[in-house]
Amino acid sequence: MGEIFEKEDRVDGWVLYILKDRDMRARVRHLNPAAEMGLHSTEGWEEFIHIIGGSGEVFTKPPLSRGQWKSVERGWTFYLHKNTEHCLKASEDGMTYLAVVVRDGFRWRDEKRTTLGDILKDLKSYIKERI
Repeated sequence: MGEIFEKEDRVDGWVLYILKDRDMRARVRHLNPAAEMGLHSTEGWEEFIHIIGGSGEVFTKPPLSRGQWKSVERGWTFYLHKNTEHCLKASEDGMTYLAVVVRDGFRWRDEKRTTLGDILKDLKSYIKERI
């Protein structure tokens, strides 16, 4: 687990920016390196954002391996785990910011793991080592 969760990563959440231009084209960019971990299945995930136009870089579905990124295009769908909180905020620079925070357990899956129980067990061990 130490190789996955580096000291500078925020295991309690992460942030997305959605940038909208005058044509209302959305571009989505992920800002946290912890997001590079992969997932094995779509269980527990739900549709979060449908890209209405433009392009960007984000997952369009839960990735199968660490670091699997896709360019997003109009009509594609972006997924997040259902165990999230989110809010949209407009800023003075005219961009719309979407903050997403994972709560009550970390839901990214390591590609070497097969069950959520294994992941949570390893996460507890990781936390004990850091305290």
